[in-house]
Amino acid sequence: LEGSQLSLAPMLRQHLRSKDSSALDKSLVLKDRAVMDTSAAELSGVEAFDLLHECAKRVMESPAQTAVYCAWIQRIVLHHGTFLRSHPTLADSLRQFYESAQYRCTTYRHMRRMHGRIRHLLVSGKKIMDSESTEITKPLLEYVEGDEDFDDADDEEEKENDDEDDDGDSGDDEDIDFDDAFDDMSGD
Repeated sequence: LEGSQLSLAPMLRQHLRSKDSSALDKSLVLKDRAVMDTSAAELSGVEAFDLLHECAKRVMESPAQTAVYCAWIQRIVLHHGTFLRSHPTLADSLRQFYESAQYRCTTYRHMRRMHGRIRHLLVSGKKIMDSESTEITKPLLEYVEGDEDFDDADDEEEKENDDEDDDGDSGDDEDIDFDDAFDDMSGD
């Protein structure tokens, strides 16, 4: 069977009359556009308006399923637009949906831009985290047992070298100890 020969119109009528919201939700999540088209065409004008009103309500309540509900709205308006246009009271009752849709359209560009910036930050952060985790860092100081013995010997050698430099006149201006010079000037 072709998709256009199938119709959900009898089930949709029954769900709309019984006001069974959960059963209507199950019927509306269908994603076959040909079945949607056939079903919307078989509904009467009043039934189409009721279904349009239910789809509009669901679009405002659950934005995650907006694509499916908007497909239904598009098919209903395509087949029953003249009926809806000829009754101004019906069109006025959909004003809240119209305003909501208009608001979403105006904020779409800003939201996409923000989404792009956030995505860029996430990708950049992930790259940095991946590069830091794979990079092997060398410690600044590595402790080896027995090193402190060598450090003490090095300290004693430096002390002896400093004492020799103070006694001898090397002639280098860089070896002058300014702390001692200032102590001598203060009169201590």
